[in-house]
This record gives sequence, structure tokens and C-alpha cells, in this order.
Amino acid sequence: MTLVDAHKSRLALKYGIDPDHPQVKNLVESGHLKSIGSTEELQALLFRQDVAGTGIYIGYPNDGGCFTVRLDEPLHRDGREQKYLHKSEELNHLFVPPGLDLGATKELIITEGELKSLCGFLKGLPVVALSGIWNWRTQGADAELLADGDKLPDSQALISELDRDWSSRRITLLYDSDITTDHPGYPAFQRLAEQLYRLGAEDVKIVTLPSIEEKGKTGLDDFLLAKREEGTKDLQKIIDRTKPYLPLGDGAESYAERLIITDDLDSRLDATVAYLGNKGEYICKDWLKRHIPLADDRKSLLRDAKARLSEIPRRRLSPKRAIGSRRSDLGALYDQSFTLLQDTRYTIDERGNLCKMEMKKIEGQETIYFKPLCNFVPYPIRQISKDNGVEIERFLEVSAIGPDGCQFKPTMVPLKSFAAMDWIAPSWGAQASLEVGWLIKDEVRHCIQSMATRGSVPDEAVFTHLGWRKIGDQWAYLHAGGSIGPEAHVEAPKRLSNYVLPANADHLKEALTLSLNLLDIGPRDITIPLLALIFLSPLCEPLRAAGVEPGFLMWLFGSTGSMKSTLAALFLSHFGRFDGKSLPASFRDTAASLESVNFGAKDSLVVIDDFYPGYSSREREMLEGVAQKLTRAYGDRTGRGRMNANMTSRASYPPRGMALATGEDLPHGESSLARHFILELSPGLLDKNRLTEAQRNKALLAEAMRGYLEWLAPQIDSIPSELRRQFEELRERAQAESRHPRLSEAVAHLFLGFNCILDFCISKGVLSEEQGQKLAEEAWNILNQVSDKQSETLKDQQPALKFLNILQELLCQKKVYLADFKNEVPAGVEHLPVEKRVGWQGDGVAYLHMGNAFKEVYQYCKEEGEFYPVQKNTLIKHIGQMDFFAGSKENGISIQKRFGEEKAWVVPVRADLLEAD
Repeated sequence: MTLVDAHKSRLALKYGIDPDHPQVKNLVESGHLKSIGSTEELQALLFRQDVAGTGIYIGYPNDGGCFTVRLDEPLHRDGREQKYLHKSEELNHLFVPPGLDLGATKELIITEGELKSLCGFLKGLPVVALSGIWNWRTQGADAELLADGDKLPDSQALISELDRDWSSRRITLLYDSDITTDHPGYPAFQRLAEQLYRLGAEDVKIVTLPSIEEKGKTGLDDFLLAKREEGTKDLQKIIDRTKPYLPLGDGAESYAERLIITDDLDSRLDATVAYLGNKGEYICKDWLKRHIPLADDRKSLLRDAKARLSEIPRRRLSPKRAIGSRRSDLGALYDQSFTLLQDTRYTIDERGNLCKMEMKKIEGQETIYFKPLCNFVPYPIRQISKDNGVEIERFLEVSAIGPDGCQFKPTMVPLKSFAAMDWIAPSWGAQASLEVGWLIKDEVRHCIQSMATRGSVPDEAVFTHLGWRKIGDQWAYLHAGGSIGPEAHVEAPKRLSNYVLPANADHLKEALTLSLNLLDIGPRDITIPLLALIFLSPLCEPLRAAGVEPGFLMWLFGSTGSMKSTLAALFLSHFGRFDGKSLPASFRDTAASLESVNFGAKDSLVVIDDFYPGYSSREREMLEGVAQKLTRAYGDRTGRGRMNANMTSRASYPPRGMALATGEDLPHGESSLARHFILELSPGLLDKNRLTEAQRNKALLAEAMRGYLEWLAPQIDSIPSELRRQFEELRERAQAESRHPRLSEAVAHLFLGFNCILDFCISKGVLSEEQGQKLAEEAWNILNQVSDKQSETLKDQQPALKFLNILQELLCQKKVYLADFKNEVPAGVEHLPVEKRVGWQGDGVAYLHMGNAFKEVYQYCKEEGEFYPVQKNTLIKHIGQMDFFAGSKENGISIQKRFGEEKAWVVPVRADLLEAD
């Protein structure tokens, strides 16, 4: 049936649609616009027997088979007037007038009602229509009802025509005049706006048409008819005056990411409000750090955003729950919590209390009762797995909205102690109050954990150490500011917070030149080992994989005024922001603190500052103890052994990088010194002008390190075998000079680090091959010279030699004596008691009474503020291994011999070693 005259008149008079317009004629001819002349025809069309009447058939040109019938006389069902009918179970679609290209239009109006859309389009407006304000969802004829039920989330329910890329589009959602902000249906277009923003729309406005005086409800067709020629202009003025909708739900993140990168301050504020409203304060702070470099700017933005967010009325941006959806005017701050509580047994009452929903009989009727659990609303922000490279500890970060609507500060709760719920008062104070009852704690715990299982609560992996870490199949170098390589979240310990590398190496050649120029700040027997140590540190990971991890601690010592801490801080600036007062560790730190720093600074360098002589014997013992523990830790790569309460072994935390100790003195003991590489810096040796210039530009040193790390990263898996081969060759070459094996290993390791930075500089054109070779030869010679000098020091610290040297000094000072074979006391020491007799001598041999002799030497060391490195029995074994031992090892080191009337166990040594020089 074609379009009858009565319907043509109705279209013209009521809807402003000219039946003679070519596009209308095309619709009539194609059967998309026609009259329904009888009840039988209507029932056959709709496959329904419960309808009656006549009307206008409106087919969707963009979707074959979809249609709406506008009844001439409305049906009345259950007290409601029904003007439009659809085929039962038919999916919702968007009415697009013929000739309107959704892919090409940059501005679009979406309204309710197909004839309104056609009216507007014929007057030049880019307007499309929904068959109902909720019918942008896919549930068919019952969409409005189901939208209020517990169904698909909006992002999954969006109709196919709207589920597309809306980038750079400006969209207006146009309500009839009766849908105002207090209308139950007003959230329909708010929720649609969220989805359009999610899909990239530039801005979305929600406009309610003004009511025309002589009419009650005003739709787009009524407005254009009443305004005549000025209708489209007046509508555009209304749209222009309307501020864009600010998303706080599904569209917030996309909207915020687009606006935060602009230079416009208002746009940045809009972005922050959206992100804050959607994600909460803590996650918003982290997000702002990624986009706003200055802390003051972030603080100001967040303050203004919180103020503005508090003024926005609470929105219902997700489908209503079937039951328990009791909501009150609590403001947008509670929206996130309401979302997380969906599909749980918990809700929030009108006073902001967390409640459990229970069924209770009231006056004989089963009623949903809200049982208060606490006077605040806790909610999880994120689950965090903190990975230190040995253990993974899990936390739940929780915040809450307080009883007065204030935002509680987020608290990090270890999951192993979460269930006890004894963290609430220490975190948020006494005002955070749980209700009385045995099971209340468990209910609140269960509620928070139920919220944590929702997909919107992120599960984050956080690394709590520096250095190399394999993420997927790529290596990343972690630092306190992030990572080089694959993206990683790093929360470095507080003492390592200055280990921040730059985001790029834009001035790499200049940076590498500055790094090499540090060699001229002072004597090269100081600066070459220091620079080698810097670039050896990131090689710890591949050297560890190769089984040849460095086992030494570099020690820079000198008197006050030598500027050793300043020099150490300058070289450490390769790893971040440091000066002489911000070094990461000190000999005053506790053993646990030092262990944590040395363990966390993986593949990095730690400077441990200020080893000093001490002002008392107790203080000297404490400092010496710290030094010995550090020396053993780095020399043997071991951590402290500890036990759990159940007597199982706990993880140990060995050092995983390199260390540079500074001080006015050296620790004592041959074994300790062999684990050191010692540099002595005297006052006046540094070129202060060059030092000042380097300090002024020290930020570039971290760029040099970044470039070096980016160069190393692709090689970490492939270089361990080559590093091992080079190390073994260098160690053998260094060992050709007779020195302690540990020193030869230190020379080999340091030269590896120095050679790597030379190779990198050559690859970047900073050095020529010839210059690199010359520097490498110089470095090899200097490292061996420093090692030879230390070898001489080690000889003096050999326990047996040190023992004889001190004993010789005591004999010269006549504080002890050696009797003759007849046990007679020599002249000049007759006044000394017999306890001062340390042995007997004759025939070129001194027979030492080790009890007395060791006691005197040990006491001498103590008075001098030193520590003798071994016990008596160990000392006897050392003497037996020396060439000055005058006995026969077949008879044992200690022998029994008679002196006059007395027999004693003695150790024979050459007597000439105890004579005055």
C-alpha cells in the first residue's frame, strides 16, 4: 500500500515532512514509507494478535527489514500510551536518512524518533534517530526495560551502527523537552555519551530542547516547525551554548588521554577530572606523573580537579542492579565504589556506610535490609606483586571514603596479614569504625576481596630492584625512574631513589666525551680504576651467568680534605642524581640497611661513604665489623643466613652489583685487603677547575650510561661466554706477576669494564681505534701497577709476618724479652715479670712461647686500635707455612723443649727476624 493522503497531510503538518520532496518520494516508491490501512495488515506485519489500528510504516533505509509503525491512534496498556510498535524480538538499529553518510560527516545529531530525524535531515541537519532513548543498546523491543536490569555492560551492548571509530567527530545527543536532568530516563544519553567518548569522539553534548509555549512536549520536529526558517540556526545556537559532557565512566580514559597532552590548561583540567572520577585519586596521581613533569603543576591540577568533581552530581553510568540498588545523592566520589559493588551482596546506604544486603521479615513481608558494617566505604585500588628478583611479595592497595565524605589516604596491605583486618585503625585513624559483631571483620574483608576480583582493579607487577631483568624475551634495565627497554613499573627502595636515568640520550657523544674527560680530573691511577668500575657494574648480570661474577670491593681512602666523597659522587652520577651529601649508603648504617641497599642495587654501583678511625674502641669495633661484613659479602657474594620461625631457611640477599667504599683508613686483615682494590687519594691531587666543570655538567654522565645500557641490552644473552673467555685470558695474564689471586681477578674484571666502554665509544665515533688501543694499554698498565702496590701492603698484613714484626718492636722497646737456653733473663729487662717472657733463643733460633707471645701481640693491636686477624692456633699454622719456620714439619710445628729446669711447648723461628734492624 502506498502513502494515503491523510498520512501525507499528517507528515506535512505535524512533522514538517514535505511529501513532494524528492527524497520522501524515493522512500515511498521504495516501500520504506507507506500507510498501514487495517488491523489485519498491522497484525500480519508485526506477527502479533494483541494489536489493532492503522498507521504509518517507517522502514530503515540503512537496514533491510527493520521498521517502526507510527499508530494513528495510540494503544493504552497498563496505564501507558503506546504510539509506536516494532516487530517482536527485533534488534535495535539506528535510523539513518537516505543520503546521510555516517563515515563522512564530522558533526552528527542523534535524537529519538525516526520522523524527527527525517524532518531534520530534510532541513539540512546531519541527524539520525534511535527508536527510543535506551535503544542504542542491542536487546530489542524490551531494551528500555532490560537497560534497567542487570544485563550486558554498555560497551558490549552498543548497537552495530554506533560501535565504530568516532575519532574527530562532534556529536550532539538531543532529548525532547520533557527529558530534563531529574527525569528517570536522563542517564540514557549520559551512558551513550560515555561509549561515544570511549570510541574516540572529540566531544559529545547532551541537549534538552526548550519547550515551545503553546505545546507541552517539544521534539525536534515541533521545534523546527515552530521556528520555521530560523529553526536550524536557533538549534545550532543552543548546541553552541551547551558545554560538552564530561565523561566519568567508560569514556573517561580515552577522553583524558586525548586532552592531557594539549597545551590548553582548561582541557588538562577536564582530562584530570575525568580520570580522577573514573580511576580514583591514587591511580590518577600516577597517571599525572606520566604526563605532567612538574610536581607543582600536578598538585595544582589534582586540587582543582577534586574541587570540581565534588560539584558534579552523582551519575548512574552502568545498568541498574535487579535488587539492592538503593542509591542516594552521595556525589560522583562514590560512583567507582558502586560499580565495584555490582553483583555482590554489599551496597552503600544514604549516609555513606558500607552495608550488607540481607532478607528480613518486616510486618510479615520479606524485605531487603541494609545491615551496616562500617562507617566508611573501603575499596581496592590495585593488587601489587613486588618482585625483588628472589622473592615475590603480594600487597593489596586499599583506600576508602570516610564518614564525612573525605578521601582516606591509600594504604598498602601485605596479603599475608590482610585477613586479620588489624591494619584499618593504624592506616586511617580512630574515625574509621567497624560495627560491633564477631563476623563484621570477615564481612568487610570479604567485601574488599569481592571488589578486588572485578576486572577494573588492576593487578600490577612491581620490581623493587635496579639492574637487568628479563621481561618476556627482552632485557630491561630497571632504574628508579622506570626502565630502559621493555616498559616496567619500578618502586626502588628509598635509599636507591636517586638512581634515575634520563628518558633518552640526545647528547650521547657529548656525554661520552665528558665521561672520558673524568680521567683527567686526577691521577690516572685513581680515575682509570674508578671509570672501569662504573662500566663494569652493568656487566654483573652476564658475568654472573658466565660463572665469573666479580668478587671484590673497591676502596678509595685518604685523609680529610682529599675530596674522596666528592669524587665518588661525581663518578656515581653516571647512575643518577648524586652529590657528596646524597650518597646511598654509609658505614654508620645498620647491617640490615646495607644488605638491603647492596641487594637492591643490582648491576649498579653503590658508594658506601665515610669509614673513619672511630673515637672509641667500641666505635672502632663497630666500624671494623661493618667493613668486614661488607668485604665478605662482596668478596664471596653471600648474604646473611636467616631462619623462619618454623626453622626453615629464609632467602638470602647477596650483593648483586659493585661497591665503592670511601674512608680515612683501611680495614685490617690480609683476607679483607685481598678482597679490596685499594686507591689512595691524597689532598691536592684533584684538578679543582676540571672537577668544577665536570660537576656543572654531571647530568650528561647519566646519558652516557643510558646509551651504554641500550648498547648492551641486545647482547646480554650472547656475551656471557665471550666475557668468560676474555676474563680467563686476562686473569692468566695478570697472574704472571706474583700476586694474590684475588687481585689478579680484580684486574681482569676492571679491565673488562674499561674495555667495554672503550668499544662503545669507538662504535659511536667518540674515539678512534688508535685512541682506544692507547687508552686500553694505559689502563692495563695502571691497573697492574695499583695491584702490585697493594700486593706489598698485603705482605705486611700476612698474619705470621705481622706477628713477628710486632713482636720485634715489643722486644726492641723492652716490653717483652727472650730468655737464653739456661732460662736466664737478659740484662736490662730484669724488672719484667715472667709473664713478659715470650720465649727463648740460642744458636740462631728463637723458640716462641705462643701463649705469652700471642697475648702480647694481641694486646698491642688492641691498644693501637687495630684487630689482629686470626686466632692463636691459626697463627701457628701460618708460621709453619713460612720460610722462616726453623723446625721440622715432620715433628710438628709446636715442639716440647727444656730450658734450664723448665719444659715448654714452643714454635721455632729464625732469631734474626726478631733482632733490631
